[in-house]
Amino acid sequence: MSYRDTISATIDKYSAELKELGQWVYDHPETAMQEVETSKKLASYLRDHGFEVQENVADTPCSFVATKKNGN
Repeated sequence: MSYRDTISATIDKYSAELKELGQWVYDHPETAMQEVETSKKLASYLRDHGFEVQENVADTPCSFVATKKNGN
């Protein structure tokens, strides 16, 4: 499988759930720098997809850093 095929297949695989996630964010607006629920939702999604997530970075409740190990 070529890189192009791999990328296309990955987009197809996650497209529907990412649209759903984007719609959730749109339907649940939060004040800038106070996006606590959105941050939790995104961090949860990333954890569910194999990322290691560190939340409350720099003592900011709506922040997180997500890391994915190479090859996983």
